[in-house]
Amino acid sequence: MQEIPQQFEIGDVSFERVDAPDELACWAAQDTMIPTSLVMSPAMAPDQRSLELLAYVLSPDSRVADVAAEYLVAHLSETGDQLSEADSERLRSAPAPFDQPEIVVWDDGTWMLRFAETGLDSIDAGLGVGVSFFADVPSGVDLFEEAFDAE
Repeated sequence: MQEIPQQFEIGDVSFERVDAPDELACWAAQDTMIPTSLVMSPAMAPDQRSLELLAYVLSPDSRVADVAAEYLVAHLSETGDQLSEADSERLRSAPAPFDQPEIVVWDDGTWMLRFAETGLDSIDAGLGVGVSFFADVPSGVDLFEEAFDAE
């Protein structure tokens, strides 16, 4: 069995292992333009495909935040019956109103870029909105609502 590293590097970005349930191995890099994490299930050392996908999402040439924002604008504009007129206008103006991106990469070739801030009043996404990808292709949108009421 291959030992699970506590740290590894992609270019000049260092990933440090973080606490996770025993069946998972997780690493996070905070010293990037976009905080990025890798999740391996079952717990194992990162495989070549996962390392290549991390290199892709970390590359400035990939424009992952721009691609995610463009996909999100198109998706919300198409399904925009829930949007207020003010939010529809925000989507039509540049730049897109999304902020505080973070990335999670999974070992199956999928990943998500989540914007913690949507900038839209009519979207109830207290924990943000995410764009799912397979390789470099956007494949869906998830709204992350509050998990519980803090009453």
